[in-house]
Amino acid sequence: MKRSLLLALALLTLMAGPAVAQKKSGGDLLYATFSDPLYLVPFINADSASSDVCALIFSALLKYSPTLEIVPNVARSFEVSKDGLTITFKLRDDVFFHNGQKMTSEDVKFSYDLIRDPAVNSPRRMDYEAVKEITTPDQFTVVFNLSKVDGVILSYFTAGYIVPKSEISKYDKTKLKESEFARKPIGNGPFKFVEWLTNQNVKLERFDKYWDGLVGFDRYIFVNSGSSATAMVKAEKGEANRVFVPESDVARMSAIPGLNVQRYVGPVFDCVVWNTKGVFYSDKRVRQAMSYAINTQQIVSGIYKGNGRVGVSSFVPTSPYYNPNAKRYAYDLAKAKALLDEAGWRVGKDGIRVKDGQRFKIFMITNKGNIMREKILQYVQSALKLVGVEVEAQILEWNTFLTKYVEVGKFDGYVGGFSTGLTANHAAFYHSDVNKGFLNRGRYSNAEVDALFDKIKETIDLKEQARLAWKAQEIISEEVPYTFIINRTQAFAYAKNVRDVKSYDLLGWFNPEKSFVE
Repeated sequence: MKRSLLLALALLTLMAGPAVAQKKSGGDLLYATFSDPLYLVPFINADSASSDVCALIFSALLKYSPTLEIVPNVARSFEVSKDGLTITFKLRDDVFFHNGQKMTSEDVKFSYDLIRDPAVNSPRRMDYEAVKEITTPDQFTVVFNLSKVDGVILSYFTAGYIVPKSEISKYDKTKLKESEFARKPIGNGPFKFVEWLTNQNVKLERFDKYWDGLVGFDRYIFVNSGSSATAMVKAEKGEANRVFVPESDVARMSAIPGLNVQRYVGPVFDCVVWNTKGVFYSDKRVRQAMSYAINTQQIVSGIYKGNGRVGVSSFVPTSPYYNPNAKRYAYDLAKAKALLDEAGWRVGKDGIRVKDGQRFKIFMITNKGNIMREKILQYVQSALKLVGVEVEAQILEWNTFLTKYVEVGKFDGYVGGFSTGLTANHAAFYHSDVNKGFLNRGRYSNAEVDALFDKIKETIDLKEQARLAWKAQEIISEEVPYTFIINRTQAFAYAKNVRDVKSYDLLGWFNPEKSFVE
């Protein structure tokens, strides 16, 4: 009897076929960071700390595939009309917000209408300037009608800006930064908000009704460690299982047995931003002199330990829009001094240059906790002294640095970094229109550059976009609103029990919602 029962069970097992591997999940991801978010309204923020958190709380209509193709996400499908003036999204009918409500076309329309509303003052508003009207033929269809062709607009739909109408409509749209939603967001992404303790941590937890199946981590916690150095110590001690690794520490962190360091080429650049409307840097000859006086190759080799390429442009060298022929500024003190002389800045008795009674003493800043930027600021301070420029340097807490100084132009120069996206449209960094150039902190202005980036948006011909981007880079490299330092690789260390981590060039960590702790 017992033998017959065993045979029967064996037969049933064979008939059932091979066992299906269960999806793995569980554990907490503790990400040691060194700055706090500002506010968690996804289409209001423009800082990396806020964006990193929002990327897990909110899901976008579209996304990039590992091969950099734009594919559906919470939109089940999308279609662009032959004339390029209509984009129709068919939405999934199984997407829920974290308050339990189903996402519909009304939520999408309401979200993008808010972005386009000047009263909201979203830094993303000009991304959608071509949108004339948004309609909702049914509960799961959204139609964007354009007034003109926009060659890069699809890429903007890969950012998660969809908020629940029922929640966000409770607040004054002109004061969303101060709203409760900015501190306690409700999204449609893989993780839902739990808690934000200022300057301590932001806690998220798995959203069990996430439309794309089982989410890996139980919780995803951003731990504000105050500095990059402290953050790495936490990872070394096992108090965090993910941390950003500066280029200077890649070799050391890679040698730690319990850690796995992943590197990829990111669409990022580090630079010095010059205040082109200030007393010192309105003259391009002075900005050129600064670029000749700063030995970027030495910075890349020494501070970054060779992990990246000397910066020439905001476009990374792997981009099809990168112009390798743009003007370069090899270290040359003689040229730097000659240009300053030509601009009327003469060396004074104490070695500091003077013009019309004004000493060449500048105020430069960077954000506290970023080791690389702090070292660059110290280097620039020493380097500029060699050409007769005195630098008062300050290292500021992130929120203070951004809101009290950078965003209001209270600097002569600052050391910073930017993520650029994957399109040919870099208007955000150069356009004189404050809405289009919302990251143009140095207030650079050039009508021809403005026109070139406007034309990039008006064509769907990628070769023409590349030609226009190349021309823009030629002008920008001559006028140097930025001293480009490096197009850098990015590195993150994970505890070795964090599994199924996939990183891709230009995209970074591709699947945080599917990774887990073993």
